[in-house]
Amino acid sequence: MSGGTLEPYYESFRIGEVAESVREHAEGKPLREIFAATIERIATAVNALDRSLSGDSGPDDADEAIRACFTDADWQQYVAMTVPNSGKADA
Repeated sequence: MSGGTLEPYYESFRIGEVAESVREHAEGKPLREIFAATIERIATAVNALDRSLSGDSGPDDADEAIRACFTDADWQQYVAMTVPNSGKADA
C-alpha cells in the first residue's frame, strides 16, 4: 500500500493476523474455521478499499472484495435498499 486512507487502521488491527490466529486455534471446529475465512475476506476488502481510495487501483476491485464479505441474504438486503422495486440481486 502506498499510504492509503485506511492503512493505519488495517495495520494497527492486523486483521490478517487475527484470521490466522483464529484458524490456528479453531481445533477442528467448523464455525471457527468459517469465521476465520470471513475475517480473511474482510482483511482483503479493507486492503482493496485502501488501494482504491489511494488511487492505486480502480473502484471495481474494492467493490468486488467488499461484495465477497456478504452472504446472499446481506446482498439481497442491500439491493432492496438501493434499487427501487427490486428484490433480487444482479450479481
